[in-house]
Amino acid sequence: MRVHHFIIIAMLIVLMMHCAQAAHAYGVSISWDENPESDVAGYKVYYGTASHTYRNTLDVGPFTAAAIDGLSAGATYYFAVTAYDVSGNESAASREVQATIPAATPTLYTLTVSKTGTGSGTVTTSPTGSRFTSGTSVTLTATPDANSTFAGWSGGYSGSAGTTSIVVMNSNVSVSAAFNLKTYTIRASAGYGGSISPSGSATVNAGSYKTYAFTPRRGYCISSVRIDGISIAPIQSYTFNDIKANHTISVSFKRKGR
Repeated sequence: MRVHHFIIIAMLIVLMMHCAQAAHAYGVSISWDENPESDVAGYKVYYGTASHTYRNTLDVGPFTAAAIDGLSAGATYYFAVTAYDVSGNESAASREVQATIPAATPTLYTLTVSKTGTGSGTVTTSPTGSRFTSGTSVTLTATPDANSTFAGWSGGYSGSAGTTSIVVMNSNVSVSAAFNLKTYTIRASAGYGGSISPSGSATVNAGSYKTYAFTPRRGYCISSVRIDGISIAPIQSYTFNDIKANHTISVSFKRKGR
C-alpha cells in the first residue's frame, strides 16, 4: 500500500465526556469510521491542547474507538486520527475535532454549629455561611449573653483559643459551643427570736429571682432587715430580682413592746 493512497474517510469523531478517577481530571471517548483499505493494521489518535499541534499519541491497534483519560478540567483538547498499514506506513490525519472539558466543580462541605449548656449566646462564622469549599479555613467566635459564660468547644474543630475556634473544611464538620448560666450565692441568716426561710447559702442562676420570708417567734417581732449590709425598714419578706451578683440577707428580732 502506498502512503499517498492511504487516507481516512468519513472522519467523524464522536466525543463523550466521562469522569476519570484522578481528582479534577476527565476523559473522552472517541470513535471514527473504519478505513476501507484491506491492509489497514491499526489507528493512532493524536491529541493536545493546541490546534494541529499534538503532544500526545495513542496507538489503539485495529480498533475504531478509544478512551482517553487524564485530561485537565477546563481545558480544550484537539483530536485527529491516522491509519497505518502492516509496514508502518501512515495515512494523512483526519479532520480535527475538539472538545472542551468542563471546569472542575468545587467540593463543598457543610459546617454544622450547635449550642449546649444551661446558658445562651451566639456563634458567628468568618467567612459567613454553612457550606464551604474544600480547604477553607473558617473562624468561629462564641459570644455569651450577659447572664452566661462560654464553657468551651467540642466536635471537629482544628484549634481554639478561648471563645475563638478555627475549622479547616476538608470534610463535613460538626462543632458545638457550650454556654452555661452564671451562678451567684445568697447567704441568709436570722438572729434570736425568729427565722428566715430559706436559710443558709443558696446558689442561684443569673437573671433569676429568690424570695426570703421572715417569721418571728411568739412574743417577738421583726426588728431590722439588712440587705448586703444595708438596713432597710422591717418587712415580712424580701425578693432579689434579676440577680447579677452575690448577696447577703439577715434579719433580727426583738421582743414586742421593747
